[in-house]
Amino acid sequence: MGRTVTMKRVDKALRGLRVLDGRERSYVRGLLSMFRGGGISKTEIRRAVSHLKFNKSDPIGTTEANRIKKKLLGLF
Repeated sequence: MGRTVTMKRVDKALRGLRVLDGRERSYVRGLLSMFRGGGISKTEIRRAVSHLKFNKSDPIGTTEANRIKKKLLGLF
């Protein structure tokens, strides 16, 4: 599978993003859990962020999605 990060590290990174409120953080966590296997890989993060950017019915905007992507890919 390659290198992955734990959900615990992802949660910590998401808490560090001040642009997200609690509801948005929960939404992103739930979305990431759909894309992950054991840990979360770069590919899975990219898929989830792509979903955030193009799904207009979710609470996350494009700017927030880009910040999430940058923060989470920085874990690698």
